[in-house]
Amino acid sequence: MSPTKQLRIVEQRELIIATACAELAKELRTIEPTTYALFFNTGNMSAIYEAITEMIEHHFAPGTMNFSCTGECIVSWHEPPVISIDLEFEKNDVFAFFRLFFGTRGTATSLHHVSFGENSGDPEANTRLLEKQLDQASLPRQR
Repeated sequence: MSPTKQLRIVEQRELIIATACAELAKELRTIEPTTYALFFNTGNMSAIYEAITEMIEHHFAPGTMNFSCTGECIVSWHEPPVISIDLEFEKNDVFAFFRLFFGTRGTATSLHHVSFGENSGDPEANTRLLEKQLDQASLPRQR
């Protein structure tokens, strides 16, 4: 497979994950950036871990999406803050480890690793499988 096609597949998968996590990211934005900065720099604020975990549980079926306790808070004098957290998704032999970025300008992801237990050998079929598993793991919106 050509490098261009490989990049396109990665970009598609990152967009699929970002879309699946968009509502979660909106809720994660309710936590102040300074709280994230303290958590990532000191690591001893169990309340932030619990808050993030609870938010994830509002959006995804139990055990399918987990906070990996790592991330970053990017703050500058000239730009709005951007928060990123590392998440793991696992459902039916589909595993993805990625970083979710969120800020005032939207949501994005950086896919670090993805694996498919029963790899079809077809990257596009695997991408559709990732999308299907994320969709099935997403909980209905409660209003």
